[in-house]
Amino acid sequence: VIVLLAVLAGCAPEPPAAPPTASTTAAVTTPPTTASPGTVTVRPSGGDDTPALAAAIATNPNVVIDRPLRIDNVVLITASNRTVTFTGTGVLVRTLLINPARPTDTRTFQAILIRGASNVTINNVQVSGPGGICDVPRTTPPLPGQSPTYQAIYDATTEAQHAIEINATANVTINGGYVHDMRGDGVYLTNGARTTRINDLHTK
Repeated sequence: VIVLLAVLAGCAPEPPAAPPTASTTAAVTTPPTTASPGTVTVRPSGGDDTPALAAAIATNPNVVIDRPLRIDNVVLITASNRTVTFTGTGVLVRTLLINPARPTDTRTFQAILIRGASNVTINNVQVSGPGGICDVPRTTPPLPGQSPTYQAIYDATTEAQHAIEINATANVTINGGYVHDMRGDGVYLTNGARTTRINDLHTK
C-alpha cells in the first residue's frame, strides 16, 4: 500500500536565516549526564555540517541540535530507533538550490530524508530553506496566512526539494517545529510511510 501525503511549504515573506559560522572543524559533543544515555550534540563546523550530523544520527540513538547547522547535502536517516531534538537556536540552514553531490539533479534535494527506518522521532524540527519561489506578484486573492503581495510558483526542476521526506518507513513521529522556504513540500510521505504522526508542525 502506498501512502502519499504532501504538506505544502507555501511562501514566507522573511528571508532564510544566514548560514552559521564557527570553527573549521565539525564538533560532536556529549552533553551533561542529565541527558538521555547515548545522547550527542552536533555543533557547527563553519562549513557543510551534513556529514557530521548524518554520522551522529547513524551511530547514536539521541541527537541534539542546539545551534544553526549548514546542510549542503541531504541529511539521510536510515537507522531505526532514533530521536533527534532541536533546542535553543538549533536549525538546519539550506542556502543551495543544487546538490553538490548530484549537480545534474536539481529536482530531488531534500533537507531531511528518512528512508527505510522505523521508530524515528524528531522533536521541534527547524528547517530554513533557500526560498526564491515567492517573488511573483500576486494575481489571485491570498488565502489566510499567505502573503498579500507575492505568490508561489510551481517549478518542476525543484519540486521535490522537500523539507522532510518520509519514505518506506514505520512509526515516524514529528513533534512540532517550523519548516519554511524549501522549494518542495513541507513534509512528503511516500512508498508506504506507515503509522506516521505529525503533531503541531508549522510550514511556510
